[in-house]
Parts: sequence; structure tokens; C-alpha cells
Amino acid sequence: MQEVTGSIPVSSTICSKFVRSPRRTSARNYDDPMPLVTIVMRTYERPVFLARALASVCAQSSSDWELIVVNNGGDPDPVNNLVRLAKLSHPNAAIRVLHLAERVGMEEASNA
Repeated sequence: MQEVTGSIPVSSTICSKFVRSPRRTSARNYDDPMPLVTIVMRTYERPVFLARALASVCAQSSSDWELIVVNNGGDPDPVNNLVRLAKLSHPNAAIRVLHLAERVGMEEASNA
């Protein structure tokens, strides 16, 4: 898997890391479960910034992406509610949530 270096900080506790799948030579086959772009977003107790980050990802012109939200040991209710709202407004969005039981470092949360 090819990785684009660096991360784009949305706040001190939420950042997005863009990971690209291997290049395709043909148009997207929708039977293929692997999206072109995977976004891993880590969050901890910052629902306002998470809402802005979710809206930004969902507003992308490309629809060939998946979003993995990693809740780094925080309260799961706000994260679940925001993701549920994002899925309601963008029903075709591929958004998954991973809740960690306790807070870990940024690197470990990204690799969870």
C-alpha cells in the first residue's frame, strides 16, 4: 500500500491521514470492496472539530473513499451520534468507527 507522507491537523487531537490504494488502470469496479482512498481520523473528546472534519470529508467531489474514525478512548456517544448524522446526510458514504477502550498515543491509535 502506498502512503502519502504527512498528516493534516484539524486540531491538536484530530488529524487525518490519507492512504492510497495501489493505482488502478481501469474505471472503478463497484464489486471491488477496496476504495481508492482510505482516511483514518483519530479523535478524542472534541465533537465540534469531529463534526467539521466529517463534513469536510463527506463534501469531497470523489466518492471513491472510506473513512475510519478511531475514537481514542473517549466517550463513544458523541462520536456515534455524529457518524450516524453523517451517514444519514450521505447514505452512500463508507464510514466505520473503531472505539478504543483506553486512550493511547496517536501512532497506536492510527494502527489500531
